Amino acid sequence: QLGADADLRNSSGFTTIQILFSDAMFERGDISCRVGLLLGWGATFIDGDEWRHSLSRARKWGYHKLADLFESELGGRRCE
Repeated sequence: QLGADADLRNSSGFTTIQILFSDAMFERGDISCRVGLLLGWGATFIDGDEWRHSLSRARKWGYHKLADLFESELGGRRCE
């Protein structure tokens, strides 16, 4: 949206989505609305083993609906 980069990486090379799927962020509180906002702005998610590990971590912390959203056909993205 107007040039915003939803996949911006920090100095360690992690995207915002990757940071939100960390144990530290899950411990801080509900990340679902932040993840939804990033997806709405076009953020992409990680692939492969890291994706599966992130979904497992989300379920471990009780974010089952969020994990289900990422496993869906659109991966949480809106149709436009």
